[in-house]
Amino acid sequence: MIKHVLADGRTLDRIDGFQIPYTPATEAVYRFLADFLERSGRVDGIQEEKRPVAAQEA
Repeated sequence: MIKHVLADGRTLDRIDGFQIPYTPATEAVYRFLADFLERSGRVDGIQEEKRPVAAQEA
């Protein structure tokens, strides 16, 4: 079981629906976890959605 300890000292068993503020530290943690899960085969690789590009005239 994962125990979530918030910056204000609260502990939560689940964080469903809880919005975690974006900081460079949280980005680094999520990137690390995503990389770990992909390498361990626990999740499929996620492909970025390709945005349509308007045709350009030469």
